[in-house]
Amino acid sequence: MLDECGRVNVLLAGNSGVGKSTVINAIFGDEVAQTGVGNPQTMSIVPYEPPERPLRIYDTRGFEIAKAEETVAAVRGKISELRSKVDPRDQIHIVWTCILEQSHRIEPVQQGLLRMLRDQQPNVPAIVLITQAFEGNAEMEAKVRELAIPNNGVIPILATEKRIGPHLVPPRGVDELVETTLRLLPEAQKHAFIAAQTARWDLKERAVTNRINTAAVAAASSSLIPVPGGHSVALLSIQMGMLAWINSYLGITINDSGGKDVIKGLIGIVVAKAGGQTAFWMVLSEATKLFPGLGTLGAAAVGGPIAAALTKTLGHVYLDTVKQYAKSDLPLPPPDELAQTMQRLLELNRDRYRSIGTN
Repeated sequence: MLDECGRVNVLLAGNSGVGKSTVINAIFGDEVAQTGVGNPQTMSIVPYEPPERPLRIYDTRGFEIAKAEETVAAVRGKISELRSKVDPRDQIHIVWTCILEQSHRIEPVQQGLLRMLRDQQPNVPAIVLITQAFEGNAEMEAKVRELAIPNNGVIPILATEKRIGPHLVPPRGVDELVETTLRLLPEAQKHAFIAAQTARWDLKERAVTNRINTAAVAAASSSLIPVPGGHSVALLSIQMGMLAWINSYLGITINDSGGKDVIKGLIGIVVAKAGGQTAFWMVLSEATKLFPGLGTLGAAAVGGPIAAALTKTLGHVYLDTVKQYAKSDLPLPPPDELAQTMQRLLELNRDRYRSIGTN
């Protein structure tokens, strides 16, 4: 499912101590920077891919302010190497250059790097991050804006809250970094970035809602489905594919469900007739009550429009059920328990899901 998102590649430039790891953690989650960002003594550009994320980060380790030509040449060489590859997923899609606010200047190596990026054809979008910006130094920001080439974006950022004496300074700039990156990224990489980042869950939910709507349209074109004698293979494929895509987009893996594949488990619940009515069938049965005239599953022949409504309802109930686990980085419960939670959610929010299913 992640293959559908493609992949976004971020080049992270900046010397040790400027807060690269903190920025990566704030945008992509705490576990990401721990696997890659480092500072060896020799200049190297090291790619690493967080597991189950459509993301590759190229870290400029050993970034040397005193060796501007060597540093810029190394980045130029890496970009040229990647541009020789056929697959667009191997390109550098955006560069984040980190400059410490307390340095009070933009170094020649950073100017050279930005100038080199501008001269690339086509050029590589770049954002200059003024990191650890808890002072709000307007003079420093103005100086960076004046010298930054290209000036695709200059963002003062405090990735995590800071305590200064008795005062707690809240984070700033994280939302702006997400929004500016999305504006500058090639269209093909926007989905991958939204799926990889964890700073803006509203963007994830919006994308998932669009996918649910797409699945509902596909369900609407399906043929009549006799129930309860059997769930249409075509509709089952659409619905399970939708749920698997939601998992991928929210960063839920098999490991997050205690080593169990939740989607396969739900399929098993659909197919197996335990005691005449399984928990998952109870979810769908409850959903049918939201639509006047449909009756119960035992008496219905579900046509395209109803299949679309059920698919949309199922998608939103599933999203509402699993997103809290994903946000809190908690493992999902077993499939049967998850299905029962979905059923309870339907029962408690009938009007909301009726409105979702019919719009």
